Amino acid sequence: MEGISLRPSDAQAGGFLDDADVTLTECRFVTWDYMGKAKPSVALKIAMLDEEGRVHDQYYSAGDPAKLQPSADGKAIQGVEGAAPGGLTSSTNAVAFLSALVNAGFPEDQITNDVSVFDGMVVHVNQVAQPKRAGLKNQKEGQTYLLVTRIVRMPGEAAPPKAAKGAPVTRPTAVTGPRPVNSVATPAAVATQPAAAAPTAVAVEVSGDLVAKARATVMEILAAKGGTVPKQRLPTEAFRVLGNDPDRNSIVTLVFQDAFLAQAVAEGAFAYDGTNVSFGA
Repeated sequence: MEGISLRPSDAQAGGFLDDADVTLTECRFVTWDYMGKAKPSVALKIAMLDEEGRVHDQYYSAGDPAKLQPSADGKAIQGVEGAAPGGLTSSTNAVAFLSALVNAGFPEDQITNDVSVFDGMVVHVNQVAQPKRAGLKNQKEGQTYLLVTRIVRMPGEAAPPKAAKGAPVTRPTAVTGPRPVNSVATPAAVATQPAAAAPTAVAVEVSGDLVAKARATVMEILAAKGGTVPKQRLPTEAFRVLGNDPDRNSIVTLVFQDAFLAQAVAEGAFAYDGTNVSFGA
């Protein structure tokens, strides 16, 4: 069965994170019950990796599971056989998220039915006020949701080289996007504000077993990537390699820390030049 279009213009009517740069490590459709607080629904799950190496799972409602279901790999959303034909509803949070991406500059013609097209993108996100929706019961005043307000780097785009010490820092400018889609507003003050300085990752005490497992994960990534990988890509790659491993989030955080990398270099596990991690000599 062919996946349903994810283009916002094709939609039919119907841990607190804010003001931060994040990497969209994995974008998938899932069935979500709001941690047991509501009936299950189909949702767009976005794993966001912040600059301190912490993973934040954000869920955006996408539709009724009686009509729509995630594909087996979660990359697409499909209609349920026997249900009335339809697609994503324009009033859902999932469409609000997709529309915000397009408004920030992601080409809509590159969006088909595979949500993994956003994997690896670096974006700036802000809490934005949710609009009131006709027919929706128990709406609360002041509710917000987390939306993309600026694209920092497109998927697969390399991070810019680090400036030398003492050199002036150039802030990235906002990507000029196309016309607004589905009336998802991005306040000008939010869209044009300068990026916050990146916080310094703080090393945490971990067990020797976890360190060994994290090193093995890095070695597996290096083997798959031809022997070299940018440090900035390590958390994303570790997130994918580890799947549902119970230590995934801890390792994703650990492999991004300079203290972990420096110790591995000192002990001859692999090499790190401040930008790229590679097999040692």
